[in-house]
Amino acid sequence: MQAAQQLAQALQREMRPAERVRLELRLAAIAARQGRFDEALATVQRLRAALAEAGSSPPAETAAWLHLVEGLVALHRAPEAASPEPLARAQALARLAPGTEVQALAAAWLAHLHFNQGRLAEFAACAGQARELALGAPGAGVRWPAALARVALTVASAWMSAGEGAAAQGWFACAREAAAAAGDSLLMAAVLHDRAAFGVQRLRIGWALAAPAAAAPDEQELARLQLDASRNYEAAVRAQALAELQPLARIALLVVQARHEEALGWIERTLPRLGEAGLARYDAQLRADRLWCHVALHRPADALAEGADIEARLVHTPDPDDRLIVHATLARALRAAGQEAAAAHQAQLAASEQARMQAVWAQLGGELRAHGLSDLPDASVTPPTSAGARSDA
Repeated sequence: MQAAQQLAQALQREMRPAERVRLELRLAAIAARQGRFDEALATVQRLRAALAEAGSSPPAETAAWLHLVEGLVALHRAPEAASPEPLARAQALARLAPGTEVQALAAAWLAHLHFNQGRLAEFAACAGQARELALGAPGAGVRWPAALARVALTVASAWMSAGEGAAAQGWFACAREAAAAAGDSLLMAAVLHDRAAFGVQRLRIGWALAAPAAAAPDEQELARLQLDASRNYEAAVRAQALAELQPLARIALLVVQARHEEALGWIERTLPRLGEAGLARYDAQLRADRLWCHVALHRPADALAEGADIEARLVHTPDPDDRLIVHATLARALRAAGQEAAAAHQAQLAASEQARMQAVWAQLGGELRAHGLSDLPDASVTPPTSAGARSDA
């Protein structure tokens, strides 16, 4: 990992106490993003104890970094349940140290958290702030490429979630370029993962709606290749949070490909881990997939009794596109099993979720445009000039 290695080497050479603290916190941020939560929190606790022993309060920039690391641990440990409070504190403290990288990073990560948890207005506002903080003066290039990479990827994902894939492509490219400039291999892994996952999700929604494109073998093969590339890169850079998401996309693609026995194997291995990984929102979908696979394999008795329980589990699934997939999958399974009335009911629920999904898409697109996020940043990404300027946070 380029940036992490450079930061570690810089820490070995650095003799100034304040600069050593800054480098240690950057490395702790990387540890948090790799899933090494105990290591990241131990660094925060050790540095706080040292400051307390010295009888001094940390400078605003250092305090912001301390809260940023805690926020990254919370976000990557339980993405659905993470409180925005640590990142909001980091952002508030960073305002007392204007122009610093942590100010841009705190806004970028807070935008990411708001988006993942469905707070669309807050997401767009934070994303607009993060973009401006990451940019330098006109013509000077990007000031903080790691922050720009993070916010650009979140904006790209938002455009994809709004059903506007064409608008997302430039933001994906911006994220990739900025991540390369920052030496941020974890963010590069996230770019690969998100593009692959959105490709699979598009096929899966098409499958749910019986769209012909979802059945196209070349589309399915492209999705598989992208997913494999993403998995290999994630393993290479130890992106543990992304690795937890890989089986979900894999199962969805196997269902679309009608590879039911393989899908069942993945489902049985993945279901017990959802709660621990903070991914309970996918519980109903995996169970609906399991039901469909059993029906498709002419084993309906193994699964149909679970239908009511699956619906009850949708309480953990807030997004209408995921709920649409669950209801449409249940409708398909029930219809194949000869339960037409129940299938019609599920199809009606799927249609309601489709309408809600389109309304959310419209709202999200409106928020992005209102905060100026339809246009790409008007700046070139230039690599930092020293190892100390790089950040994988």
